[in-house]
Amino acid sequence: MRNTGHTEQQTAILVDQDLIHFIAEPSELNVPAEETVFDIAHAIAEHDCDAGTEVRKWAASLDHSSINWFDAWGGSFMISLFRLTAPERALIFLHETGVLRHYFPELSEMAGVDEKSVENGDQARSYQHKDVFYHTMQVLRNTCAVTENIWLRFAALLHDIAKPQTKRFDPETGWTFHGHAELGARMVKRIFRRLEYGKEPRVYAQKLVALHLRPMALVDEGVTDSAVRRLLTDAGEEIEDLLTLCRCDITSKNPKKVRRYLDNYERLVDKIHEVIYADRLRDWQPPIDGQDIMNELGIKEGIRVGIMKARVEDAILEGTVANTREAALEYMRSIKQEVMEGEPVKRGTPMKQRLKKLPDHLAQ
Repeated sequence: MRNTGHTEQQTAILVDQDLIHFIAEPSELNVPAEETVFDIAHAIAEHDCDAGTEVRKWAASLDHSSINWFDAWGGSFMISLFRLTAPERALIFLHETGVLRHYFPELSEMAGVDEKSVENGDQARSYQHKDVFYHTMQVLRNTCAVTENIWLRFAALLHDIAKPQTKRFDPETGWTFHGHAELGARMVKRIFRRLEYGKEPRVYAQKLVALHLRPMALVDEGVTDSAVRRLLTDAGEEIEDLLTLCRCDITSKNPKKVRRYLDNYERLVDKIHEVIYADRLRDWQPPIDGQDIMNELGIKEGIRVGIMKARVEDAILEGTVANTREAALEYMRSIKQEVMEGEPVKRGTPMKQRLKKLPDHLAQ
């Protein structure tokens, strides 16, 4: 049994058997309703639990329109939730009790499933889309499981925020949400300003929301090197976070569909990393050159200079020698006799093999 709530006044709730209960009627305590709801949401997010029936009924019965939830909580409420284990469960509680509609209306607007039927002769085909709100909550839960980066968690929360505004029905293909990523990025700017968050996290979240469809779209269009490089250019330093968001966005009740999407995702990630490594390897220059080798060995330009250069490069690429001038020179001295007395056959590693074993210290 875990008590939770304010430390300077009597708490109204406790967590028992993974459910939140009241230990006293809220009306009997000198605690504003918005503070009690704040405590409930925090307890849910912290303990990854749910609210008991009586707690839900009480929260739903509040006169929400008479409480200025945003003035009471501000943007700091979301920050505090996103530092906890299961913020999505708190948001679901707030949505299902009517609070979220008054505090963060854009989130509640994502809830609901639309269905339409199209008649084709004697047959009718029904189209419906997934509930965007609950899908988003699952994406947020997936994201929280793999990162504590609160701004990446925010990007997960807002990645489909513009779907209600872009929802259209096409009799041929069903429900579409064309342009929701671009509009969503613009909405992030407005939302972050309202929550009074800084420019840096806002630009970061905008980028991830704007690009969250791009990686998986490459799978459908064909993963070419040029397409990957365009994505890398647009995503910049956020490429790994973008890939994390895309993986967390794979949700379905159909295990086969999830497996297929995950397989496509893994192939895409492999291709992206292959291009990254190839470009870095192409641009990489060893810390010593042919002139250094000739000076150290006391020889003129020739095959043994090439052999030594290849040996040093291989050792650095394999991670056995640090990528510094001092380490390279020391290694060269250690194999000097072997290279000078050995058969003059160049022992370089093929480029494809070098690509596969590009060490971490060169892949930064």
